[in-house]
Formats: sequence, structure tokens, C-alpha cells
Amino acid sequence: MFDKLLGRGTNKPTWPKHIVEDLPSIRQNLSYPFRWRTIFPLLLGLTVILFIVPVVLSLTLGDTPLAPLINVFIWISVGISILGWTAAIYQYRKSLVFTAVANPGTANQQLQTIQQFFATRGIMVLAHPETENIQYVVSKPVKEGSQEREVVILIADNNRILINSHFSGKGLNLALNQRTYQGLVTAMEEFIAKKG
Repeated sequence: MFDKLLGRGTNKPTWPKHIVEDLPSIRQNLSYPFRWRTIFPLLLGLTVILFIVPVVLSLTLGDTPLAPLINVFIWISVGISILGWTAAIYQYRKSLVFTAVANPGTANQQLQTIQQFFATRGIMVLAHPETENIQYVVSKPVKEGSQEREVVILIADNNRILINSHFSGKGLNLALNQRTYQGLVTAMEEFIAKKG
């Protein structure tokens, strides 16, 4: 699992500007805020599939002998598309959620725990330039020749460490990629238990 994460000497990625502004909301709700500008393409696609495609096809088919059969095919296709878009929206919502790892202590003590955890594995953890309470680790490219990487975000908070990951790159990534952070959460909990 940890072999996917980069070791020392990694270039620093750029940060989204809103993460520091979103910090109070993340701490309170254990989730990034839901952003309509990000989900809008999904909703637009769903609208096209639900309303425009069936109407246009119904108007162009008219009363041809194959119209009933084609209508059944259209509605089955629309149903499958709805399931796909629903899964995509669910994946997007799931990618916004943080996992809280309980660890008694102040935010500064959580920072020390994060740094110790990654230092024992030879993995470089970087701090956000505006606040050291936000740390991150970047993975190797997901695929050879790709610039897409998993970025694991760790937020030091009182009595807990918040962990989330997303895939960097252009556009909305809803692929069901294996996220390293799920195993990282378990390893972090074990590390805290041994340390405590």
C-alpha cells in the first residue's frame, strides 16, 4: 500500500485555494462543502438523458412500425444511464467525506503523530503553505505516463486526525480507483494504538 506513496524529494503540487476557507466546515461536518459548480456537469448530463434524448427520439420516430420497440430500448437505455449517473453522483459525494481517526491530544500533537507516522515509512509529508494543520502526501502516478495522482489530505484537529483523498488531474474524476487512504486509515489507527 505505502509503495504507491512518494518518498522524499517530491515536487510540491499546487493547492486549491478554498481548502483553508473550508476548514471550519470540514471540521464540523467531516466533509468538504458540496460545490454546485463541480456537480453541474453531472446534472446537465442527467437532464439531457432524462428529458431531451427521449423527446427528440420520440418526435423523430413518429408512427413507424418499429417505434414501440425503439421506445422500449430508449427507456431501458435511459434507466441504465440514470443508474450510472446516480452512481457517479454517489462517488462524488463519497469523495468529499473525511474519515476521523481518534487520537487524544491537541492539534499540534496530531501534527507530530502525522509526521512520525510517515517518517517511519520514509514518506514525505508536506504542509499547506497557509496553515500547518493541513498536511498532504502525493502518490506516484496512477498509471504509467499519466499525471494523475492520489493526494491524501490529513488535517490535524483536537483529539483526531481527519483523512481524505482525491485524484488530481483535470476535470471531475469519478473513476472507481483504489484509494490508498482506506488502508492508510487502518495503518494510522494501528500506529496510534501502539504508540499510546
